[in-house]
Amino acid sequence: MLWDRIIYGLRDKAVQQGLLKEFKLMYQVALDTALSAEAAANDAQQMHDTHRQPLPVNHMNSKQKKQQPMHHVGQ
Repeated sequence: MLWDRIIYGLRDKAVQQGLLKEFKLMYQVALDTALSAEAAANDAQQMHDTHRQPLPVNHMNSKQKKQQPMHHVGQ
């Protein structure tokens, strides 16, 4: 890799170590992002496959009971 050659060619060991740490961090972030995207796609596909037919939903009444005024004790 070109990245390896650039780092190998550096004379300052501290800079080499810093760049290697950064590269590992960038690699880990990229790997985590790719794995998360793959898992999300698989989950979405499973949900789509499982719920091809609509599921029944319980009917809810739109009427709400009026709230009773509160009676304050001691007034």
